Formats: sequence, C-alpha cells, structure tokens
Amino acid sequence: MSYNLNEIIKVDDSDISEITEIILASNETTLIARLGENFVKIFLSLCIKSQNAKLFTLTSNNTNIAYAIFFKKEKLIVKELQKLRYKVLFAIILRLKFNLIYTLILIYFNKDLKLISGKKNIDIENSANLTYLAVKQTHRNKGIGRFFIEDILKKHFKNEFVSVETDNKQTLNFYTKYLNFEIVGSRKRYKNDLFLLLKKNK
Repeated sequence: MSYNLNEIIKVDDSDISEITEIILASNETTLIARLGENFVKIFLSLCIKSQNAKLFTLTSNNTNIAYAIFFKKEKLIVKELQKLRYKVLFAIILRLKFNLIYTLILIYFNKDLKLISGKKNIDIENSANLTYLAVKQTHRNKGIGRFFIEDILKKHFKNEFVSVETDNKQTLNFYTKYLNFEIVGSRKRYKNDLFLLLKKNK
C-alpha cells in the first residue's frame, strides 16, 4: 500500500471535514476537540492560513488516514490562539466548558510550564512543535505514525529541537520508544497535566 505526504495549503471543505472527523475520534481530550466540531474547523482553517503553522495529511487511495499539525516554533502557538480568543470564549459559553478557562489563562500567560531541573526553556520555545497528531483507528499499529512524522521532519523542519505534549500513556510510549523523544517537563492543565517531550531534530 502506498502513502502520500501532503501539506494542506488552502482551505478545502472536504479535507477539513475528514481531518475534523479524525480529531473528534482520536484526539477527544484535546482543547480544540472539547470546544466542539465547529471550533475544530475554525482552528484547522487558521492553521492552513497561518505562516506560523503547517497542516499535513497522509493519504492512501485518495483518503486522509492521518494528520499532523506543527507550529514552526513552540512559542508561536499562543500568538495564533490569541487570534481566536473571542471564538474560544464563545465556544466555552456555548458548550458550558467553563473549566477550560483555567487552562486558557495558564496558556495565555505562559504559566503552565514546569521543566525538569537543568532543562532550558529556550530549547522549548524555539523547537518545532508537533501540536496535534492522529492516525485513523483502522490504520494504526502499522508503523504509519512513525513514518509520517519522520518524513515531515526530514522534508519541512530545520529546527534544532522538536517538542510535543501528551496526556496519554500509550501516546507517550509511542513518542519515547519509536521517535526518541524524552520527557523534559510538564504542562499544567485543569485535570490531567501534559507530559512535555523534546528531541534533537536530526
């Protein structure tokens, strides 16, 4: 079976719908998923139009089977989220997700980061950040995720470091075992804190 790596550079309803479906099925605990389907689509459109973010898909038989969102530098994520602050607040009110306000305050004021002793914040801030990733359930455990991310990094990013966060032990195992990330700290969230991981970008 052949796979094709694509960078999504224009807003297309079909692509956005397919990626949204993957996010809601596989990334349900993420901030964007908890704000609902409409907000996910708004966020994806922002990433496509932004000069600070890149949205990639992996296709098989002309169908999106995986997606990944990268920010060129980790410190640029908040800058982009600020563009959606009113839509975020509207989504919170509409879905009665008031507990997310605590998380957003921590993120916006950069008060959520706790590094392991000896680690440098500057490495995190300037790292390419793998913000979201998922492979469709039917295509997992085939090495696709590893191939997808390694191909993206090789072709699109020259940053010295790459960072990623997760609150999921299974995903944590994937990043540490197959992509050679190491835990360097955590990010505070309302319920489940995120593991913060970093690796050298070869």
